[in-house]
Amino acid sequence: PSWSAAVWQAVFDSRSEAPDTINAIQRFNIYQELVCGMLYRLLRWIVGDLAPDPWYFFRHSCYALNALGHVALVLLAASVGGGGGAVSSGVLPGATMFLLLYLNRRNISRIHDVGLLNLRENWAVPVIWIQVLCLHGLLASHPKLGAPQKAVSRGWVWSFRLATIVCLLLWQFSAFAFLLQVSAVFLCTLLSCSEGSRRALEDVITSHLFALGVALALLFGNELLLQ
Repeated sequence: PSWSAAVWQAVFDSRSEAPDTINAIQRFNIYQELVCGMLYRLLRWIVGDLAPDPWYFFRHSCYALNALGHVALVLLAASVGGGGGAVSSGVLPGATMFLLLYLNRRNISRIHDVGLLNLRENWAVPVIWIQVLCLHGLLASHPKLGAPQKAVSRGWVWSFRLATIVCLLLWQFSAFAFLLQVSAVFLCTLLSCSEGSRRALEDVITSHLFALGVALALLFGNELLLQ
């Protein structure tokens, strides 16, 4: 079937909980399958029979997303790390994070187990790492916290919102992680007791509410997110 027909069958799914008909997009987090399916069809249209097996395409898409998450962690370490000499450029903290990720690769992810590859968190956790990098960029470039370039700050704000939306679509339980994130930013604001930190907190909360609204619309009013 076409991609639109597949989406229609997911919205009116009569097989997953037969004999009931449910909205699978609302009930489950299956956007990763929908997007991978669309990308695979595009790849088949471009390269024809040279395209890999659908399962291997899905599997390596998960690997690629996790690789992006690891890159985000290295960039975050390089950005946060400071000091003098080579450390000031972020090379040493970034390289250290790269080494730690490599040495602990079996402890920070379960993608090495093919049987667990379909777990939603295998797709969402790398996006959370990217979202945390965007949060750091948002705060570091916020004009109310002393950063001079407002355009850069708005770019980080929208990147933060997009990463939050994607994470909510991939894994509905990520909302609990974001609740903890907002609580941590709120605590830092209380400790700072400055007008700039309050303005930054407003942007973080507004971005989370915006992302939640978009995710609710795309998930057809997911009950867990509503509650």
